[in-house]
Amino acid sequence: MTTSYKKVLLVDDEPFILNVMKSYLDPAIYEIDTASSGQEALELINAKTYDCIVTDVRMPNGNGHELLNTLRETRKLGPPIMFATGFSDIPPEELMARGADSFILKPFNSDDFNKEVGRLVMPIAERLSIRPNYYEAIKGFEISAPGVFKTGSAGEVAFGRGGFFTTQQPEGVRANQNIRFVMNIGDGKTLKGCGRMLWARRPSTLNPARAGTGILLEYLEPDSLPLYISHLERATPFFVIPRDLA
Repeated sequence: MTTSYKKVLLVDDEPFILNVMKSYLDPAIYEIDTASSGQEALELINAKTYDCIVTDVRMPNGNGHELLNTLRETRKLGPPIMFATGFSDIPPEELMARGADSFILKPFNSDDFNKEVGRLVMPIAERLSIRPNYYEAIKGFEISAPGVFKTGSAGEVAFGRGGFFTTQQPEGVRANQNIRFVMNIGDGKTLKGCGRMLWARRPSTLNPARAGTGILLEYLEPDSLPLYISHLERATPFFVIPRDLA
């Protein structure tokens, strides 16, 4: 019987970090390649199809941002890209709007790294069908977005291909915490599920952007999942989470 491995590319200019990330992944599940720069990674990507790419941000000979921008010019919807970084001069809301699928902060442990890579290599319909054991316990809120799946942006919500922006800012929830939602999308339909709040933009006279919150989808209830997947198939948005309603 032929084993079907998930193909992962790890990109970092520090050999020690590459070895650590590689040691975290099970070779019985993943076929793993490594690259020490964005340029070397592009050469591998042009020769091979990957299920997930994990890349550092700052590297010589092509950094992580340049790699992301180059890939999204030619491969708008894939492969999934996760940034592994100890610092970033671009905030999460900008990364998600540019087409990055996730990020993890150094130093990270093997459990968090495995969980995030394992999430990204799954097809999105499969990924969002796994109900977390904490689902009922987390804080919930209601959102109004009638017609959002007809236009991609309506009421208080704009959707991407991995999450959504909402002008609502749930009380008592901080960045990287989970939240449950019930969203009215019109025609008597609701979208129910949970996600992780990646960022919150507060009202500011110094920032002309609308205040709001970026939420990465982690689970959709069985009646809700087909609605979202159908929207993605029609809309095929470039960004994972939009920065605003427009």
